[in-house]
Order: sequence, then C-alpha cells, then structure tokens
Amino acid sequence: MNHSIRRHLLTNLTIALLVSSVIISAVTYMVAGEELDELYDENMQQVALALLSQYGDNPREQPDNRKNLGKLDGQEKFLIQVWGKDKTLLYTSHPTISIPEQSAQGYGSLQFDDKEWRYFSGSGNGVTVQTFQPMEERHEVIMEVSSKFLIPLLLQIPLLCLLIWWTVGKSLKPLTDVSRAIGTRSSKALQPLPSEDLPQEIKPLVLALNELLERLDSALKAQRRFTADAAHELRTPLTAVQLQLDLLKRSKSENDKNEALEKLASGIKRSIHVVRQLLSLAHQEPEAKEQTFETLDLATVLYEAAVPFEAVAQQKNITLHVSKREKPANVMGNISSLRILIENLLDNAIRYTPEGGKVEASIASQGDAVTLCIADSGSGIPQEERDRVFDRFYRITGTEQSGTGLGLSIVKQIAERHKASIVLGDGIDGKGLAARILFPTARSPTH
Repeated sequence: MNHSIRRHLLTNLTIALLVSSVIISAVTYMVAGEELDELYDENMQQVALALLSQYGDNPREQPDNRKNLGKLDGQEKFLIQVWGKDKTLLYTSHPTISIPEQSAQGYGSLQFDDKEWRYFSGSGNGVTVQTFQPMEERHEVIMEVSSKFLIPLLLQIPLLCLLIWWTVGKSLKPLTDVSRAIGTRSSKALQPLPSEDLPQEIKPLVLALNELLERLDSALKAQRRFTADAAHELRTPLTAVQLQLDLLKRSKSENDKNEALEKLASGIKRSIHVVRQLLSLAHQEPEAKEQTFETLDLATVLYEAAVPFEAVAQQKNITLHVSKREKPANVMGNISSLRILIENLLDNAIRYTPEGGKVEASIASQGDAVTLCIADSGSGIPQEERDRVFDRFYRITGTEQSGTGLGLSIVKQIAERHKASIVLGDGIDGKGLAARILFPTARSPTH
C-alpha cells in the first residue's frame, strides 16, 4: 500500500478543520441561544412591568389604556394577558390563545397547544400581567442569528483547504528536492548531499543519509583496497608455488624431489599466512560485520593466545615468558579481535628475535588503563621508521625475515576499535622492540 505524507497531512488537517468547524458551530449556537434567551426574558419582564405601571387601584376605570395594549403585539410575537383580582381576563393580545392565569410569579415554562411556552408573571395595582412567548419562535430567531455567523465560517472551509494544500506542498518541497537529488545520482556518486538552508525536520534525515553515504563510500573503498591488496600479495607466492610445482615435476633424483617438496610446502605455508592476514585485515575494517564487545580479562586472553607460540619459540631456542597475574585486568573488547592482536604481536616478536633470544609478555594496570606489553630482544625497529611500520605492506629494508607487512597494520586497527593507543619503544635490555597497547578499563566507555 502506497503511503503519501501529503495525502496524510491533507486528510488529517481537513478532518481537523471540519471537526473544529462543527464544534465552533455548536458552541456558537449554544452561546447565541443563551444570550437571546436572557434578552427575551428581560424583554418579557420589561413589557409586564411597563403595563403594571399603567394601572391604578381600580383597573376597570382605565379602558382607554387597555385598548392601546394591542399595540404592544409587534415583532416580539408576545402574548400579553392582564388579569383582575377576581380572575377576570381584562386584556389579551391574542383572543384565540386562551392560556389560563398562572399562579406562580416570575419566570416559568408550560405546555399549551402542543407547544412549549416561556412566560413572565407579575402583579401590582390590583392586576396580574402575564407575557408569553413560544419557544419555537425563539429557536427560529436563534437559528437565524447563528446562521449569520456560521455561514461565513462554513464558506471559508474550501478556501482553507486550498491554502492547506498549497502550504503542505510548499513545506514538503525540500523533501521532494532531496528525493529528486538522490534519484538522479549514479551509483558511483557518493558525495554528501547539501545540508544548508534545510528545515529542522528534514536536516537530521539528510545528515543521517550523508553519514550512510560516507560509510558506504568507505566500505566500497575498503573493498577495492582489499581486492588490490589480495591481488598484490597473492600474485608472488602463488607464482612461486607454481614454479616450485613445475620443479617438482621435472625432478629426477630423490634429493631434488625432496628439496622441491620442501620449497613447495614453504610456499604453500606462506600463501596460507598471506590469506589469513588479508582476511584478518578485512575483518577489522570499520564497515565489517559489527563485533560484540563484552567485559574480558585481558590477562586470560593473553595466556590462552600465547600457548600455541610456546612450541614455535622452542623450535628457535627462544625463551617465551608470560607474566602471571593474580588480579583480573578487565577491559571491554571483542575476544576474537584481541586474540588476533596478541597473536600478531607474538608472531612478530618471535619472527624477528634470533636464536637464544627472549620474548616477554605482560599485563599491567595503572589508574584507568590496562597495558599489554610484548617485548623482545631482536633486531628492533629504527626510531625513524616506528611510525611507518603500521602502514599496510610496509617492511623494514634489509630484513631477512619473510612477512606480509600486514601484522602491525592489523594490530593498529584492532587497537583503534578498542579505543586503545599503541606505543613502540626499546625492548629487553635496551635491545629489540617493546609494543605497549594501553586499553581503557572496563568501567570506561569504549564504543
């Protein structure tokens, strides 16, 4: 079902206008009725009091005045009766209407000839004067007076509907312009939409859309970068594997075959390592799948991640020491990402530490920070190159160890997602490298 904001607004505003007009009409009719009722009641009372003032002590001695009473029957449509003390009707303005004398004084209502009548009765100077008026006549006058106010109100409804239609259309024009601007764009045009001079109701939508376009642009750039990185890094090892496989096929002696197999295995191992590093890097991209953060003991994660590297260190005759910690070092993080971070640091430390060297890993807490430190006694990194080693595929010139140049880049991305900072310094006994990652404690906001 198609929903239109314009149609929704027009319908609701028109209904609100009609309902308010009906309410105003009803209130106007009620107020006009009350005011006119009070006015007519006062007129009836004034007529009765005026007639009473014309009579003396002997009402029969004033026939001339009684003859003039008929002149009071004008636009007011009153029935006027004058009664003597002996219940004798001295005068009536409408002889055909024979309403009896009312015993109650003042205002009252009665039913006569299937009509409701309003009356006022007053006594004085030996007579009783009664004035009557049918309520039907009052209602007609009230309706006539009310219509003079209500008809202009009802006639303006079509004009107001047109004004509402024009105003709604003009108000929705910025939204229509934004929709048109998006619809005419190509899939490659991911520049932010203009957000100046927009209504406050639409500006948050445009800003949110610009943020989405920015994230989408980043995701596409990351995808293109990953494709280029994969093509760049996999081309060499896969070519080497192909060449080693050809050498294996051409090997004639057993020694040549064994040597070719060793080189082939080494090439396959390096290719697997490159693929894993690339997948780890893609997994840490900002637009990758959202990761779940939870409270973790960083010391426990370090111990578990270091276990597989004990055998690797022994093969190179390297002493791997992981400091024990009694108290937990809680941080907010993703356990898979933190494992990858620790594994890359340990792999680099062992890879670039010569035989007989040392690698130490420890956790320390100080204030609102938890520090992970992995230090080695290897060749280290020159001071002038420590800022560049976090770039993708950057490898220190002259190093003898094979690698992808992605390890520290992955470490940096994981640290940034955990709001952690990285400090590179000198390693054990002033030799090698020490990588310190400073994490906020679990009670600090991290994401």
